[in-house]
Amino acid sequence: MVSKASLSIEKFKHILYSCYDSSTAYEATKKIWSKENRFLGQCVVTALLVQEYFGGDIKRGYIPEMNMSHYW
Repeated sequence: MVSKASLSIEKFKHILYSCYDSSTAYEATKKIWSKENRFLGQCVVTALLVQEYFGGDIKRGYIPEMNMSHYW
C-alpha cells in the first residue's frame, strides 16, 4: 500500500488508471466504457479514494440525460 504522505496526485492518477477497466465500472456505463476513457463509470470509488488520501468533501450531482448520479 502506498503511504498517504508519499502519494502525489499524478502518481494517484496513474495508479487508478492502471486499475480501472470495464469490470470495475458502474453497471449502466459498462456498454460505453472504453480504454480511451478508463475513468468512465468510476466516479464513486474515485471520489472516495480522493477523499481518503487527500481529504475534502464529496459532491453528488445528477445527469438527467443518463438518468444517473455523478460524484466528484
